[in-house]
Amino acid sequence: MSAGNEGDPSPENFALITAQQAGAGSVVIAGAMDENRGLASFSNRAGSGEAWYLAALGSGVRTVDQNGVATAWSGTSFSAPIITGAVVANGDWSRAFLVSASITLAGALVVGLTSRYSTGATAVKA
Repeated sequence: MSAGNEGDPSPENFALITAQQAGAGSVVIAGAMDENRGLASFSNRAGSGEAWYLAALGSGVRTVDQNGVATAWSGTSFSAPIITGAVVANGDWSRAFLVSASITLAGALVVGLTSRYSTGATAVKA
């Protein structure tokens, strides 16, 4: 789920509470990276959600608006589907699914993605 876009030192409470209640390896909190692979200035940091935090491109993400016009948007909500895509690219469909805005992954898969694949999803300690 998205960390939030206030530039706070920790993810939003809703994301933290959900991750804590779901248990280890069940929820990923998505932060946003900029085009230089640094944490975007607006992205809430890992802080107290470090155990569940991953970041992917979330600044200037190319998409289309409701009228079908190409545009670029920024926010942690745009990072979450990129992290999901990294899981799908790994070929492990059984461990990746979206429920509302939550991304659920097995902990071992997250570690594998961030250490073995150059997918744009990166573990960030901020």
